[in-house]
Amino acid sequence: MDVAAAFAGLAGLWRLAREIPDQGRMSGEAVFTPGDDRRALQYRETGTLELPDGRRLDVFRAYTWRLLGDGRIAIDFADGATPGARFVTLDFAADDAGGLQAADSHLCGADLYEATIRLNLPQTFSTDIRVRGPRKDYRAITRCHRS
Repeated sequence: MDVAAAFAGLAGLWRLAREIPDQGRMSGEAVFTPGDDRRALQYRETGTLELPDGRRLDVFRAYTWRLLGDGRIAIDFADGATPGARFVTLDFAADDAGGLQAADSHLCGADLYEATIRLNLPQTFSTDIRVRGPRKDYRAITRCHRS
């Protein structure tokens, strides 16, 4: 599958499950909504985060995914403190499982976010984000299945 076809294949509703070892787990949904520009998808995830002490929090996050002219995919923040700022730019290549995989990193202050994204479309995609620095140290593994 080429990157443009994979990008288009992300549109729609997904079931989301996220593990944050020793810190909690999230379940919910993610949706990719096409924007006015066919090279942009608005991503929004919503769900419930269950902490190790049993507390449950409603959570959400939003990004804009853009198919760039050179075939890479850029992911920009769409909420939070820095809407419009770049999170990562991904240069996808075929992986051993027949899908596409890419990795990039993002420095937020002194904390480094290392993101790996795998697209095994049309049924699944996953993200593995490792965060290390003076303020943060965790890993968030997210698996999404077509809803």
